[in-house]
Amino acid sequence: MKIRRGLSLVEVVSALALLTIVVSAASSILFATMRTERISASEFNLQNSSRMLLDDVTHRIRNASAVFILPETSFNEVNIVITPNTTYIDYGDSLLLSRDWNYYGIVGNEIVHLRWNDYYERHDVQRVFHNPDDVIDFELNFSQIDPLNIDDNLINFQLTATQQGSAIPDVDILTSAEARTAMQVVDWSGAVSGAAIAYRLDEVPRTNPIARVTLILDLSGSMTSNVRYNPGFDIPCSERGVIRRITALQESTVRLINILYEVEDVEITIVLYSTSANFPFPGGNAAFQGAQTRIFGHSTHNFVSVAEHRDDLVIMANNLPANGQTNKADAFRRSYVAIYDARQTPTGGREVRDFIVFMTDGDANATVPASGGVPIIRNTGMGPAPQLNISHVAANVSNTAPGNISWGIAHPFFGSRLQSMSSDIFFVVLSGAPNTTRINQLHADLGSFPPIWAHNRHQLDEAFEGIARYVASEMWHARGPRMTPPGPPVGGP
Repeated sequence: MKIRRGLSLVEVVSALALLTIVVSAASSILFATMRTERISASEFNLQNSSRMLLDDVTHRIRNASAVFILPETSFNEVNIVITPNTTYIDYGDSLLLSRDWNYYGIVGNEIVHLRWNDYYERHDVQRVFHNPDDVIDFELNFSQIDPLNIDDNLINFQLTATQQGSAIPDVDILTSAEARTAMQVVDWSGAVSGAAIAYRLDEVPRTNPIARVTLILDLSGSMTSNVRYNPGFDIPCSERGVIRRITALQESTVRLINILYEVEDVEITIVLYSTSANFPFPGGNAAFQGAQTRIFGHSTHNFVSVAEHRDDLVIMANNLPANGQTNKADAFRRSYVAIYDARQTPTGGREVRDFIVFMTDGDANATVPASGGVPIIRNTGMGPAPQLNISHVAANVSNTAPGNISWGIAHPFFGSRLQSMSSDIFFVVLSGAPNTTRINQLHADLGSFPPIWAHNRHQLDEAFEGIARYVASEMWHARGPRMTPPGPPVGGP
């Protein structure tokens, strides 16, 4: 009888080892395939969601009646509460979101779309990208291609999505969209790309508002001092040079007038001040005096159409004189009266938007004395504006005689009156080393946007151009969405 032999222990162990190797290899291949499939599916979903987001944002931009690009600080502090059952905005005391405006941006580490709901008067939250495990880092960037061109409605939009721990983005898409129907495309992001957009879908109005620009210019004797012409150090020293402050002001004022000329329905008054802000402004050559009279007449500061008077406005700006002391208080007073008087004139039901541009070289005199017993600050041509005559100011602001009002005391009085006329007050300082304490006090008196520091002719030109572009962009909606901090980034120190 034949004896059957079983497997030896060595054979069993060898077989098990071989089987383990085969199973392990197969498992590794299987798990790698599954992981690759999951990653591929995740990347596919990410790519697909990105494309859907791009399509939706492009659609919103193309059909918006207004688009504002916002900096990160004006959106990422919105408090959105996400629970398993609902997602909502905890408004609290927040003023970050404006009614009637819709938003796209990143809150926390999720891309959200906030849509204004007229019925409930709130913003509904749509989570564009679900990121429950917080494993993807998103970045949104919006930028206007040519923010200084008021006719350019092209917006760049970039989306990147990166798995945490990875140095290479899984999604990096850059595209552009044209806001074809928008009356406004405004870039408030400043030096860096915006992190969110706010847009509206209102019906485009049939008529634009009237813009009234009050231009307050310092023509004191210190404006004859020099200021650097070119700002950079990347050009030869021989080409930098210096020019007089008044020359820089002349050139920049012409630039501002020419930009406003491109915009419909802009009216302007120019309040010139040195020892006083009396009208007509004394001094200057025959070309200046002739243009001043043709534009404004003989009696008071009044608003005129930039379109109708552009040539004379340019002649006047090109010949601005500089002499005398510095009386900002009277400039504030005269400007307030000009705006007040203009508001007494019917506009046929059209909205009027006031913009105030106050320019100084940072130097000032402590007081404005009388001249030969006659007050240099006069009531002539003050019109019906209440409580701004000299005797009232002398009695209620200081203890000095009517012709000797301390500008340091009078500024808050006049500044608060001017502040009540507009929320769009620009404060431009043309000086290499201004008195910052005095400038900060003037800023507080006026309640203006932060001071725009122009240390040279180039920066003054940029400041005036930026203001003119802002006026142009604001000619439809009375205000853009709320900002934190408030105000457009027109310039900086």
